Amino acid sequence: YLRNKFPDYEIWIARQNGFQNPPDNNLMKKEPILFDIKCPLIWQYSGTGNIQGINGAVDLNITTESIWSEDR
Repeated sequence: YLRNKFPDYEIWIARQNGFQNPPDNNLMKKEPILFDIKCPLIWQYSGTGNIQGINGAVDLNITTESIWSEDR
């Protein structure tokens, strides 16, 4: 509901359930449709991920493009 209020901003969305194809090995198997839009700029797809060398659960996110480029 907030997306329409901020049309000039790209979206970072947390949705951790209710989808068929979670990313695997930091690659999307299929671009998900989250609600009524395709994958946003950043998608947090898990809040209980594991990263070697980090104790405890971590959030896992994926992006469809570089967010650190100097063009942005």
